[in-house]
Amino acid sequence: MTEPEHVNSANYAYGLIGAYAIVYIGIAISYAAYEHKTYRLITMVRGSLVTLIFNKTLRLSTTVISDTAAITLMSTDVERIGSGLKEMHELYSNFTEVALALWLLARLLNVATIASTTVVVVCLAAGVPLAVACGKAQGVWLEATEERVTVTSKVLGVMKNIKMTGLTQTISGSLRDLRSAEIDASFPFRLYETLGITLGMFGSSWEIFANHIGYASSSLAPVFGFGVYIILAEANDTATLTNGLAFSALTLFSLLDQPMGSIVNGSEDLMAVVNCFQRIQKHLMEAERVDRRVKHDNQGSLLAQGTSEAPLIETDSSAWEHHIEPCAILRNLSVAWSIDTEPVLKDLTANIQESKVTMIVGPVGSGKSTFLKMLIGEIPEYSGSISTSFTHAAYCSQSPWITFGTIQENIVGASPWDRPWYDQVTKSCALQADFQQLPAGDQTKVGVRGSRLSGGQQMRVVCNSNPVH
Repeated sequence: MTEPEHVNSANYAYGLIGAYAIVYIGIAISYAAYEHKTYRLITMVRGSLVTLIFNKTLRLSTTVISDTAAITLMSTDVERIGSGLKEMHELYSNFTEVALALWLLARLLNVATIASTTVVVVCLAAGVPLAVACGKAQGVWLEATEERVTVTSKVLGVMKNIKMTGLTQTISGSLRDLRSAEIDASFPFRLYETLGITLGMFGSSWEIFANHIGYASSSLAPVFGFGVYIILAEANDTATLTNGLAFSALTLFSLLDQPMGSIVNGSEDLMAVVNCFQRIQKHLMEAERVDRRVKHDNQGSLLAQGTSEAPLIETDSSAWEHHIEPCAILRNLSVAWSIDTEPVLKDLTANIQESKVTMIVGPVGSGKSTFLKMLIGEIPEYSGSISTSFTHAAYCSQSPWITFGTIQENIVGASPWDRPWYDQVTKSCALQADFQQLPAGDQTKVGVRGSRLSGGQQMRVVCNSNPVH
């Protein structure tokens, strides 16, 4: 028998070239479209998670919120979710590819395909649990990383105090201990990764093992498949293994590499993503701030009266002073930070008037800051009653919140630029004298958490930002 003449003809060759071109150009276009849609999905998921975490953080009480928990979730965990979604998205198609490749092998190798299928199943049975355990171990590692980042962030915010008290070596040792603890926490994850590499030695590389265990099946499955096929051919006196059959089967075996590796790798990413989602869910399930204050209207206050076109008549302040209603009314108020702690303030009864300066004085630890946080609704537990004429109020904490940037950027923030109002506020808060002492004036960089400013300058910057907003 001879081959058909058209097999060796030029037109047949050109046709094959054209078919290859169409196939690979189609693969390039479809894969580019697939990657584009996939990364659009990942971008939307990341943006939604960051927004969700941020909005939840704004609703949390100061008693439960952590300085860096939200930052870690929005960086490390969200990034891990984004990187894992791509592999997870391919899981369903990988199983289809494996099943299709095994079906095509069955048409070539017949019963001998059972041996190759057994190798594939064993590799999956060994790889998936290993990947799942690896994903869980990575969650423990992330928690240790969060703790180290939290402490490091706090240390960077009080570096001046640490140097002044001579605790540099002590704090450095503590940070090194946290780093060592983080490395110890990563040991199970590294161990599982090493086991994956060891299993991957059956193949070519850890990267395609993907990949972790996929090459083990791609290397062993042909050996068992061809071996059983040859044994059965000798036993049954049937057609033995030919070059054409061998190359066709090897092509199908090579098609198992990528989906097998992706299944195992996707299983690891799945567990890592689940752990990250659990950490985010824990943050989202935190008790939100509950404002138990009662709002009352000050009909007699100057703000509630509005403006009038009639000319103003100067009178004695004592004539209208008694008409001013309190902006805060406290009756038999006892305040505690939690239900299990002793009250910081007990049986407090007071009125705070509008249009007057009210000072709260007392020794350290007497509850001055607690009293102010109670007025803005940040205290979770109290008995008695508190009524205010305001819902929102400007509050300057003892620990000023300074963002990285210039002094002017910290004062203005997101408010529209108003030069006359800015000059008036900075002059009223005695900040212009500081501008004259600083080399770049209000364009001076404040450093990390205001490290380039003194404590008083930081407080004045925060006091300026409130009236500007």
